[in-house]
Amino acid sequence: MKIIQVYSTLNLYLILFVALLAIILPPSKSEQTDPNFTCQNVSKAFKKNKLVEYDNAKKCIESFPFDAKLAGDVIDAVSHFMSNYYVFLNQAKEEPPKGFTYKPVDLIKELESLRKETFKSDYDFVTALRNIISKLKDGNTQYFNLCYQNFIYDQNLTLYSVITTDNENKKKQIIKVFDDKLDPSNNDCEVSEIDGKPALQTIIDFANDNIAHSKDLGVRFNMALAPSIGTFSQLFTLRKDLPETSKVTYNLKCLEKSYTLTRKWSVAFSNIAFENFCFDLRNNSQK
Repeated sequence: MKIIQVYSTLNLYLILFVALLAIILPPSKSEQTDPNFTCQNVSKAFKKNKLVEYDNAKKCIESFPFDAKLAGDVIDAVSHFMSNYYVFLNQAKEEPPKGFTYKPVDLIKELESLRKETFKSDYDFVTALRNIISKLKDGNTQYFNLCYQNFIYDQNLTLYSVITTDNENKKKQIIKVFDDKLDPSNNDCEVSEIDGKPALQTIIDFANDNIAHSKDLGVRFNMALAPSIGTFSQLFTLRKDLPETSKVTYNLKCLEKSYTLTRKWSVAFSNIAFENFCFDLRNNSQK
């Protein structure tokens, strides 16, 4: 009788211990990393007009598997179209006129080079393809994915550039906060650094490397900053390509203080019409 009672007591303790573990331990690794689980949560949030965390959006986007056969078909289609209909195909191989910073590109050769690569995800392949087309710096020639490029990554602030005078009475160009939707007290603060680099050079580099709507660097620089015409602007702080990091740091010099602002990307989905198609595509690709 005592043996049975002790056994029952041990069982009770074991049940309580397991229940306690279930409460205090995080979800299993498989659930945390399961792309279907992540994409379902992202989809549900968007349906409720809610924002999602950068890491969850990234995990979902990068969960679409790379399909070499599909990638080959895409390369075939893009190469065929560009070879037959892009009138600047040969001109794109030439060195740019003096004063321009874009580089010549042998489009078909670079597209063919993608066939030799293996990518971790479909998104990585699409990004590589987009980057090749972007080298043209042709505002009328873009490769756009209805699912990936309908995500919106927003810093909830805009920047602008002005010419000012320093302490030695010399003119210099600086970056300032134009409109911070989350903290208006930052408006008109000078941005001295972005992610540890001089702010002006950071914007120039971004305009050179990430904006493809014009061959003129000055135009691309303006497109990175606050809205002037509404459409092709604010591209540094409002993006459609997955940013490399989940947040951006700004070293601000304001009238009354200087401090470092760390701002996370808020993530939304821009076109609800494609939402079901995109997330259903994710589920179907696993069948």
